[in-house]
Amino acid sequence: MCLLRPVLLPLMPWFMRSVPPMAARDALRHRWWSYSRTLKHLIIELQPADWLSGMRQPVLFVHGTHDRVASLSDLKQGTAHHADAVLEELGAGHDLIFTHAKPVASRLDGFLSR
Repeated sequence: MCLLRPVLLPLMPWFMRSVPPMAARDALRHRWWSYSRTLKHLIIELQPADWLSGMRQPVLFVHGTHDRVASLSDLKQGTAHHADAVLEELGAGHDLIFTHAKPVASRLDGFLSR
């Protein structure tokens, strides 16, 4: 993999057309075990109720209603008992930060203005 990285870096945007070129190239810079562990621990095993219980500040979640990776129902259940958790839903998929950047930024701006 390390030997192929210089060859593949310029090609990654072509292989990963659904994300901006910078993000596609950045994905290649990480080692597989780092990427897969992050995916497993932060996305698949995410238990919002566990880590929200210790937070004392407001938290904003922006979630795509068509996301097939992270469960919206789990997020709703996990944030239900955190008074300062705000859940905004967009008609988008898991890559909403790329496909719906303006609505995400707008919701973030509104949240931070409160």
